[in-house]
Amino acid sequence: VCPNVLLYTTMISACARRGETAEAEEWLWEMHRLALEPVEATYNALLNGYAKSQNSQRAAQWLECMEANDIKPSNVSYTTIIDGFAREGD
Repeated sequence: VCPNVLLYTTMISACARRGETAEAEEWLWEMHRLALEPVEATYNALLNGYAKSQNSQRAAQWLECMEANDIKPSNVSYTTIIDGFAREGD
């Protein structure tokens, strides 16, 4: 299997759903090492993992990285962050 954005996004999503956000980040860094450009769905998977792990501050940091990499956050991105902070009571 040839590494591609879809494969890495799927791995990041799977890790994030299990609450393994550090491992999800490692997959994202590996994408960068391979010069694969993450897409909105890639970042949204990571945002979702952090929001559900009650670490919305880290999710917000990744939202900033997303924007810094010229990937426009969607309503899903923002809703994920807002939902995470709401769960935490912030």
